[in-house]
Amino acid sequence: MQRALRVNPKEQQLWLQYFNLEMHYVQRMRGRREILQLEGVASKSMTENALFSGGIASIVYKNAVKAVDEREEDGLEFRLEFLRLCREFPQTEKIEREIIDSIQSDFPTSPLAYVARAQYALPDLASSLRIMDSGLSISSSPLPYRIAYLEFLRDTLESGDVPSEELTEVTGKYEEIVGGGEGEEMSPELALLQASMVLNTGTSDLTSISRALAKFKIPDSLSSPSPHLVRLMVLLSHAHVRRGERGEGLKVVLDYMRKLNPHSPKHLEGYGVLSEIAVRLLLDAEREREAENIIKVRVCHWQVFFTERVCNN
Repeated sequence: MQRALRVNPKEQQLWLQYFNLEMHYVQRMRGRREILQLEGVASKSMTENALFSGGIASIVYKNAVKAVDEREEDGLEFRLEFLRLCREFPQTEKIEREIIDSIQSDFPTSPLAYVARAQYALPDLASSLRIMDSGLSISSSPLPYRIAYLEFLRDTLESGDVPSEELTEVTGKYEEIVGGGEGEEMSPELALLQASMVLNTGTSDLTSISRALAKFKIPDSLSSPSPHLVRLMVLLSHAHVRRGERGEGLKVVLDYMRKLNPHSPKHLEGYGVLSEIAVRLLLDAEREREAENIIKVRVCHWQVFFTERVCNN
């Protein structure tokens, strides 16, 4: 490994595998030490030995950061890979803390750095929220940071680890971060995250989704539809179906499908996703002829797309 790194000092995968190798070695030596102690062989306490506290792995990490020397998002992702490797081994708290501290000092304005620190603080939700709140005033890109904050809250909710007594605090924070004035147009990302939050909490109240949609104006024509819009329509349709309003759920999907051009390659993916949901709901409502028409359009849609691809090639 050392020979390889001398030849390729900036190769991230080599550094990660070297770190992984050292962590495996520590684990094997730790197991051997525990067996010797069980057999009554006197030995130095593991906590007193730099090897067992991750000393060598820590040196590998520091040298990796120094060699690669990336201070942008790629460099942050590189450090987070070390953190993920630590989670695969027991008793790595010391080196994990070291990695988190280096991320905090070297990436003071990155949304991803705040999310990493907040995730590390879990299950202490109060500490995690304080970390995320502290980045709101520091971030140079407010909207990307708000989106990162909301994604963190959504992922925390989806994990199922939030105690019921703290659920209200998380959903309240969600509403606060979405924020914005009454007349503010909402970005597709924020509207999507707002809708996801409502569904993840299991509530049947669609007020939050409706409020998000009221702020986000869907364009009349879509030359290149955003995947966020398609996902938002899918979530809203699912929310209606969950409430037993299958007709309303179908209406949401069909209304948006009419804005798409079924013969445009740019609309291929979005139309495909929505048509699948529409056909299922139409068949449930015993509206077979309408379902058949959508299927025919979709088949024609794919034929045109592939014909164009073949001709172009």
